[in-house]
Amino acid sequence: MDFIDYGPFVGNVADIAIVCGCVALVLLCLRGVPLAKAPGVEPLPDVSTERPASTSPGD
Repeated sequence: MDFIDYGPFVGNVADIAIVCGCVALVLLCLRGVPLAKAPGVEPLPDVSTERPASTSPGD
């Protein structure tokens, strides 16, 4: 009852969800997105939001 006919193939709904999840996992890994925070490990600081250090003596 949970099979869907997509034309070129017939897929089971649960199998399609697993395949979509695996594809998303691979894409996230290729982009370098961390999947989970490791316990006891501090995240690296986001350098894009830090202000640059001033080199002038008045600042």
